[in-house]
Amino acid sequence: MTAGKYARFLRTDGVPAVLAAGALARLPVSMYGLSLLLLAQEATGSLGQAGLVAAAAAVGFAVTAPALGRLADRYGPVRPLAGAAAVNGLAFAAVVLAAEFAPSPWLLGATAVVLGASVPPIAACQRALWWGRLSERLLETALTLDSLQLDAFLIGGPLLVTWLTLAAGPVTAVIVTGALLVTGTCVFAALPACRAARPTASGRGLGPLRSAGFRLVLGTVAAAGLALGLVRVALIGFAGESGGLLYTAIGIGSAASGLAYGARDWRTPVERRYAVLLSCYGAGVLLLLAGSSVPVMFALAVVTGLALTPVTVGEFALVGRCAPAGTVAEAFAWATTATFAGNAAGTGLGGWLTDQAGWRATASLGALVLVTASIAVFARPALLGPQNALAEGNSGTGPGGR
Repeated sequence: MTAGKYARFLRTDGVPAVLAAGALARLPVSMYGLSLLLLAQEATGSLGQAGLVAAAAAVGFAVTAPALGRLADRYGPVRPLAGAAAVNGLAFAAVVLAAEFAPSPWLLGATAVVLGASVPPIAACQRALWWGRLSERLLETALTLDSLQLDAFLIGGPLLVTWLTLAAGPVTAVIVTGALLVTGTCVFAALPACRAARPTASGRGLGPLRSAGFRLVLGTVAAAGLALGLVRVALIGFAGESGGLLYTAIGIGSAASGLAYGARDWRTPVERRYAVLLSCYGAGVLLLLAGSSVPVMFALAVVTGLALTPVTVGEFALVGRCAPAGTVAEAFAWATTATFAGNAAGTGLGGWLTDQAGWRATASLGALVLVTASIAVFARPALLGPQNALAEGNSGTGPGGR
């Protein structure tokens, strides 16, 4: 293993700018849900109503993300990103005005739907840029850094919202979040790499869903999201308020293994690695059953997290490979929706199961879901191979095709 791949990746023309602008735009995506929740709670005086407002934004985001990704494929990323940013900025302003002057849960919910639905597809566009610009050797390094960035945003975003809320109130937190999101999106859309991306007209009908390989990958992405939601609830069921600390331990293991994984040149095909990694992830979740105290569970959670970033990198690589030509951005947006939906379902199911049967049952179900996904990939590896991806309409202009 060597850091040489990371150095070569960062020396690639345009890469540092894409990383920096992408980070500026993607950080507030991890902030808007919590900031909206806190704003709605202050405006309505009810955490339950605030939760429904935040859920409305989440539904809007999940529903429109694939459509925005399709627009980025068909017309290039600049116009969809700029248009979404304009609507999103107005939606942030509408939410703040509603909270200040007409704090009805219905009005807040309606504006929240528009806010979530207009979140620009920055992550999908950034991953599509990697797929179109990088060699196969550097692609997994890029996707590893993408995954590590995501982990950092999921930790740093809520912390920044909390600090802004404590320092200046939830209104300020929402305004700062919206300003960062709109500004970051405009900066990203103005990048030469973004403006040079060629539009396609292939994103029609079922889009990437017409590919059997992509449907298989999408199912495993949803399964991994479901498992992560179950694990999060299981850790809270075990440790109560300390569950957040244990979830952070998973992030520590994920980050450590991810750096090593992205630095290595792999000879084993990614579809085989992905199946093995899903099994390892499931085995790691089973290890949590041995937890007897918070310190022991912390160590076990670090081990569990070792497979998380490599699994995510495998997801990203296979999503791009199996997406038919002209549907890459939409495919990544579908993957985001699948992760989101799976995670939400896992959290809801995990809460019920933990109440009924205890946290060990919840963790066991998470492991079962991951092993089932692994078996599905092991059973049909040909669907995910490069030759099959090409046969299903992938033009091969991604890694290795240039």
